[in-house]
Amino acid sequence: MKILKKQLKFEKQYTEASGQKVALYFHDEAGFSLTTDIGYTWYQAGERPELKASTSRPYWHLSAAANPETGDISSMLLPWLNTDSFQIYLEHFAEEVEPLIDEGYEIWLAVDRAGWHISKDLKVPRGIKLIFMPTGAATINPIETLWEFIRKNFTRNKIHKNLQELENTLVEACTYLTKSAQKVASICYTSIIGKAHMLG
Repeated sequence: MKILKKQLKFEKQYTEASGQKVALYFHDEAGFSLTTDIGYTWYQAGERPELKASTSRPYWHLSAAANPETGDISSMLLPWLNTDSFQIYLEHFAEEVEPLIDEGYEIWLAVDRAGWHISKDLKVPRGIKLIFMPTGAATINPIETLWEFIRKNFTRNKIHKNLQELENTLVEACTYLTKSAQKVASICYTSIIGKAHMLG
């Protein structure tokens, strides 16, 4: 019940601003390691599949923001997560949404309350407003379903010998999603957008 109340409060915050020129993006970070993500696979009936796997732990962190309404996505690979790396991502994101800002839109970037997101040392670029999602209510963030899509379609059951190979796979995934706005909008659909349109 607590999580539901938090979600309703967050939804109310956005829908009340639906009459303004607001573009809502949801942001999150996910870690992808060299450890093989094991999952279901097709195989000939009657035979038992054998799958090689890696248990190495080095990571790439994928930082991304998506607009569930338009399917626009902005992503960046980071070797670590801290205030400095999030600052780099924010500046990258600001460049990509600059045309919207120039059109008079305020960009709402919904983030969780990770330490580097709430740091006082952050310099948030003009035209961007950080919106903090409720603690313990990850279901609000549609980016979570995007991570599931990437794992299922790009990294599952795949061995990466080193970080360069893993980077190549993640770049392939991000390139595909950048060119597939309709797919991203479908994956990241959230009721918040629908409610805003109804109120508008």
